[in-house]
Amino acid sequence: MIFLIPARSGSKRIKNKNIAKVNNKLLIDFTLDLFENSELKKKVFISTNSRKVMEICKKRRFNYFTRPQKLASDKSRIEETILHFLSKDKKIYHKQKWLILLQVTSPLRNRLILTKFIKFLNKQRENINTVISVSKTKKDFWKESKGRLVRLNPKAPRREQERKSIYEENGLFYAVKINYFLKQKYIVSGNIKKFVTPKEISLDINDKFDLNLFKRLVGKEVQ
Repeated sequence: MIFLIPARSGSKRIKNKNIAKVNNKLLIDFTLDLFENSELKKKVFISTNSRKVMEICKKRRFNYFTRPQKLASDKSRIEETILHFLSKDKKIYHKQKWLILLQVTSPLRNRLILTKFIKFLNKQRENINTVISVSKTKKDFWKESKGRLVRLNPKAPRREQERKSIYEENGLFYAVKINYFLKQKYIVSGNIKKFVTPKEISLDINDKFDLNLFKRLVGKEVQ
């Protein structure tokens, strides 16, 4: 397996989000730390158009490659970045079965959950194409329809304890079989398997509120 960490510059909601400073560390460092002093480090690649991120990779001796600006906009699809990465050199993924995508915006991942995810992948049957991380929830979701609120599942019990669990994609892990991806060009498709992660580490930083929440969490306890 190989690991791809996308870390572009140019985020609009949080300027330079991937290198935001949190408790004297940069956001990207929380993901890179997972591989420090690990045999897996040589299988980690960072895709970036940011000079600052390139400097970090050089300093920490991580593999990186320059992402074209046309693949670094808010409208760019992550599949385009993966294809660009895989097109660089077939030796990178030669004989590798899985590509694991790790977003910098999930900084509460730890080595224990990463190890569990890798073991989980190695146990998957041949007909599984994609594995995504999810959080379990029994929340009651609503949508707006014709100017009024409508329950997404009107038959679900009102009492939370009686509802069946549903799953929310949380962005902690994405894994796709490389040969399958090269044919289909989609990271989440085909036969998809879930990997349930604890809610307390499943934070996905999308805006300033999420970032400030993470800063408060790290301020209390650094893992």
